[in-house]
Amino acid sequence: MTSNLKIIKEKLRIAALLAINAGFIDAYTFFHYDARFAGAQTGNLVQAGIAIAQGKWGLLGDFLLPIFFFMLGIIFRTVVSYFRIKHGRRATTYLLWVQMIFILIFVTLYIFFFDFKPTVAISALSFIMAIQMNNFSVTRGLSYGSIFSTANMRSFAQNIAQFFLTKDKEKLKNSSVYLILVVSFFVGSTVSTLSQRFIGEWTLYGSAILLSLVLVIFHFELENLKSEL
Repeated sequence: MTSNLKIIKEKLRIAALLAINAGFIDAYTFFHYDARFAGAQTGNLVQAGIAIAQGKWGLLGDFLLPIFFFMLGIIFRTVVSYFRIKHGRRATTYLLWVQMIFILIFVTLYIFFFDFKPTVAISALSFIMAIQMNNFSVTRGLSYGSIFSTANMRSFAQNIAQFFLTKDKEKLKNSSVYLILVVSFFVGSTVSTLSQRFIGEWTLYGSAILLSLVLVIFHFELENLKSEL
């Protein structure tokens, strides 16, 4: 069962959907929360340094809090995964459910009950994105970034260069995988931006839809693998 889940987890269609989701959420936070991102924590770290250098100590928490919650998300995923695997239970799909439910709770609270301050919203979404990052990191045997595209762009360029240098077709295949992930992130950010013109803050429900599609793929792929045994 564990090996079957690993096979499904590393499918490119799942990686692509997660890349779309990452671009989708980052575009949402950019337009709703002071041009900030929930996935790219390097940006928060840079802005924290700038705030210190400019003597704007009051802004420091705005950038350090999301980083703190991002690390909490990593710790949360690691602990949950450890204990579920230890007791012979699935971790990957369970954490997908957790991520999707967190998104649904957040956007529902935001629309109907609370007008979250940007730092609070970014911190909550950073926690959620950290779960995705630590839950998916390999597709078709290749390491990739599931919540940002910098590493994927680097790997794409690197594999293209190696292909032209060595004529190794495997490098060309690898580059196509990374290109799909980069384009998927771009598509997610584009769709999110267009959606916000029409449905505003309701747009983030789209993330829950994307995660539910990943869960549906897991379900049907697992059933197919069972039928083949």
